[in-house]
Amino acid sequence: MVQDAIDLVNQGHQTIKIKLGLNPIEDIKRVQAIRHAVSNSITLLVDANQGWSYEDALKVIDSL
Repeated sequence: MVQDAIDLVNQGHQTIKIKLGLNPIEDIKRVQAIRHAVSNSITLLVDANQGWSYEDALKVIDSL
């Protein structure tokens, strides 16, 4: 997924939507890895597709 994000940035994309929602801890790691790879050069959107509980959503949001 990180390489996909890098490729999209290299193609000129300014925003990337990341599908999440299976595992909150892994989702945080995934977003952080992508952010690290593309720095602050683009906007990242996340979509958990109702895969997190309310409590998990709050934890993930605080972590990002």
